Amino acid sequence: MNAQEFMDAFAEIIQADSEFNLDTPLAEIEEWDSMSMMGIIAYFDVNHGKTVTFDDLASLKTVHDIARLVPGFAE
Repeated sequence: MNAQEFMDAFAEIIQADSEFNLDTPLAEIEEWDSMSMMGIIAYFDVNHGKTVTFDDLASLKTVHDIARLVPGFAE
């Protein structure tokens, strides 16, 4: 998965209206909330067979930090 593919998937999952990039702090994304986190957790489980927890996500600072969790993520 490349950066654009991840950005497209992330934007769809969190139902983003605002613009962001890989370097955007999660705290600056209005749509980043507990429901978005649940969507990301489900995304990793269904699409990558990877378990990601709320604690994992809470420790991350940027969109790029989440992208790095994707197996085989290519920048």
